[in-house]
Amino acid sequence: MSETLSCGWEGSEPLNLGMLDRDVAGAGAADDVSRFYADLARSSGWQALGQSIGTSIFDASKPDGTDCSWSLQVRNIAEGAYHVQITYTPRDLRPTCL
Repeated sequence: MSETLSCGWEGSEPLNLGMLDRDVAGAGAADDVSRFYADLARSSGWQALGQSIGTSIFDASKPDGTDCSWSLQVRNIAEGAYHVQITYTPRDLRPTCL
């Protein structure tokens, strides 16, 4: 990560985001997986970011109650296999977001 400004963080060091990620195999066709994550996201307060680009089949963000947000990306890595990644800014790294 090379950003030095995120969620009001101002400093010379790059921000280290928190991350949860997992590979999922045997999940089915990309259209079905995309619909699954769209439905899951909608029902839990995430906002889809529109048309996905490249290997990404679903992108969304979710506000966390401060000026920061969480990001969800689902990428197609092989037939029937996907990489699900959620990134967020840990609370102790965002002094102006609280």
